Amino acid sequence: MRSDTIVGALRSRLLGSGEFDTGYPALDTALRLQFRLHYHLLGKGVNNVVAQVLKDECSKLENELRASQSKSVDANVSQLALKIVSNARGVISYHLGALNESKELLVQGAQVDIVWAGFAEFLNLENLYYRGLCNNDTAVYAEELSNVVQDIPPESHGMAWHYLQLIFKSMTRDQLKTLPADSALTYLGNLVNGYCDENQLLTLIDPLLKESKFPQANESNNKKLIQFHVFLQYFFKSSDTFSPKWYPFIVSSIEKTFQSIEISKCAMIYFGHQAEPVVKDSLLNFVNFVRYTERNFVINNENYDDVISLIDCFTFILNIVKNDSFNVSHVFNLSDSLDRLLSLLQFFYQKNNFSIMNENDSLNWLENSSKLLLPFTVSNALSDAWTILFSHKKSSLDLLLSNELTSYLANAMCVESSEGKLCDLQFQYSYLLAEKRLIPAATKILKTVILEKNPDCYKAWHLLALCESIREDKESAFKIVCSVIEAMKETLAEKKLSKIDRWQYIHLKLTQLSLIEEIFGTADALEMLPEIYELYGDLFPDDKDEFASFGKEINQSKNYLLQMIWIFAANMFLRAESKSESCKNAIKEAENVTNAYKNLNCNIARGYMYLTEGGIKRSLKEFESVLFYDQYNVHAVLGLAEIIFPDESNQSEPSFQNYCDLIPKEEHLATRKKVFVNELDESASCARLKFLLEYSITQSIDAYFTPEIWWYLSIIYNKFGDKSYKNALLNCIRYQETKPIREFKFCNF
Repeated sequence: MRSDTIVGALRSRLLGSGEFDTGYPALDTALRLQFRLHYHLLGKGVNNVVAQVLKDECSKLENELRASQSKSVDANVSQLALKIVSNARGVISYHLGALNESKELLVQGAQVDIVWAGFAEFLNLENLYYRGLCNNDTAVYAEELSNVVQDIPPESHGMAWHYLQLIFKSMTRDQLKTLPADSALTYLGNLVNGYCDENQLLTLIDPLLKESKFPQANESNNKKLIQFHVFLQYFFKSSDTFSPKWYPFIVSSIEKTFQSIEISKCAMIYFGHQAEPVVKDSLLNFVNFVRYTERNFVINNENYDDVISLIDCFTFILNIVKNDSFNVSHVFNLSDSLDRLLSLLQFFYQKNNFSIMNENDSLNWLENSSKLLLPFTVSNALSDAWTILFSHKKSSLDLLLSNELTSYLANAMCVESSEGKLCDLQFQYSYLLAEKRLIPAATKILKTVILEKNPDCYKAWHLLALCESIREDKESAFKIVCSVIEAMKETLAEKKLSKIDRWQYIHLKLTQLSLIEEIFGTADALEMLPEIYELYGDLFPDDKDEFASFGKEINQSKNYLLQMIWIFAANMFLRAESKSESCKNAIKEAENVTNAYKNLNCNIARGYMYLTEGGIKRSLKEFESVLFYDQYNVHAVLGLAEIIFPDESNQSEPSFQNYCDLIPKEEHLATRKKVFVNELDESASCARLKFLLEYSITQSIDAYFTPEIWWYLSIIYNKFGDKSYKNALLNCIRYQETKPIREFKFCNF
């Protein structure tokens, strides 16, 4: 018997795969038929035509199996294929409405025994679930479940988990009470149905510890203790706060076991999932988990016992570890862990014959995507893993240009089953396309995929408006913004506007003002400026702290948002005639909002204001101050460039179209030359500017797609006789032609 190929095929089938080569054609056919059936069941359901085709194929294969059973070279393989087909026929008959036939087939399937325990558990759970449906009686679940499955299945047994959850959700509270009281499986059933009581769980920990002891060389860890920790993994993930009594229990459990993978994962989740994550302890347990798992991988001929659990652990810890400051020498490295997760995903897809979307194909996700309908434990783990890779690397210019970021999102979308999460992934994908200036592709996804199914996805409407604003005619963008603002006004009146959409509302209003200024002029836009402050007061009342922020970062607070509004106003005042005093007041108001942090946007705005007034040295000081803290800051670099090359600044069109566009006036251009002591000083400043410009376009996404950056680079290259000025000028033209009315980032919350 080719045991390795069979075990590998069954492991892949439990994960949801549909391609097999066991060396037994009948078994491969049975597994493929089962996959085709579940592909429909996990998707939109199986219709009568498809069901009848599958049933006929199953019947044909079953007849062949029974006819050749006595001649079979391996009775175990024949029994396995027969059980798969009997189950499949019973399931199909149920969906065709032939309940009596379904019962008979399922009873026959239940009587077939196979030697592959993990796969048998899945088939028996499927059989039990459909027998309950046929009888319209969930009592059979309470009667037989503990005979079918005794332990919580590994997460990689996705198909078993699928039916186990369906069974649990079908059971009443009284039926759950009839299950063995001291079983981790029973605790899981209560958790799935929302009946879990932490205080009751805490009464179990002392007895569990008392009956556990550190194992001898020929012994295993206490099974009940291990299973309880498997359950606790899901309990801790589902809770926001925990009793402090869990801490000594977890520590004692580690002391009473030898290199337990399950307890290491439980401890990792416990320490990392609390309100204040104990990152160090979580990291140490993560490292232990990975070390034990990799050791077993080597022992098991390069097969993971539970690869989905491993992927889930990487995702969990990378969700906690935000940056390199969490690195621990010789223990944990963020970059290495991200690379390890990516290689693990690639290994997983190859091992199980799942299609993975490469970088080039990912730019055309609609045409190239192949939906993977997998059990929820598998699809959730894969989607979250691809998403966390994107979250950590989304600021990388290199990965954006190489299409690696779009490939992460494309693969996440191919497995995501939750409509809410899928919509967010699709938005992020469209946003990446827009960032890459692939505007037609971004617009297509927004119109045909996202907004048709999610008309209340305001950020998608905002992104669409920004994409449309690239056109010379701004009417389409203006109509979209006005319509969405009216819809949001109604939602706010009904008190249904979410916290994050309140931020979106403000930025939509700012985009509306930018479009009004572009279409009708600055004076008309200034007349509507008071509406922004009124709207801010309505959206973020002082007596409601629940709207104070939508995250922990400074730029996610309402104070930062108010500062942005004042800076936006300062920008607009400076473009208007005789409004310089209003500009100063607006900047001052922005600074007075809070002294809890330093907002560099105020320095940028003040720098451009001084530039306009001819205060070159004061302007330079402001820009240098910004560059000290943020060496990639596009607006500070461009401010410096305008000082060094004043004659090259475009006087007919604004240099920037966002909150810090403060444009120098022509009468002050001559004054700027006085900023340099001599030609050597000017030459050194020019060389430094060249370095800043070139460095920014290799590190910053914002800088790379800013046409003014390329414009000043072309000037410098031309000045020094570098032929690269031609490419720089072409990039300037390319990105000027695809420049939105405001930066795309103002819709991405």
